[in-house]
Amino acid sequence: MSKASVSMMKYVPLPSSFTLNRNIRRFNMAEYDRKTFFSFNIFSLFLFALPIVYMSKVNYRMCEENEVIYIKLENARLSVTKSIFSN
Repeated sequence: MSKASVSMMKYVPLPSSFTLNRNIRRFNMAEYDRKTFFSFNIFSLFLFALPIVYMSKVNYRMCEENEVIYIKLENARLSVTKSIFSN
């Protein structure tokens, strides 16, 4: 081997960004795509949960007269179902 090839094998220049900190990842398009993907997933979960939270908090009484009718029917010993979820 010649003297020039041996000297090239001994020293390999490295970019300065590699020697600063090994824990910091360099920015690339994969990072941007990952951030966009996670942001879209979080937004989708929020959008999916919004109607469920609304339906759990909403008041299902249509009008005040319904309560009066329910009370009179219960006093007459008739079976009254106030909502589709009650037994």
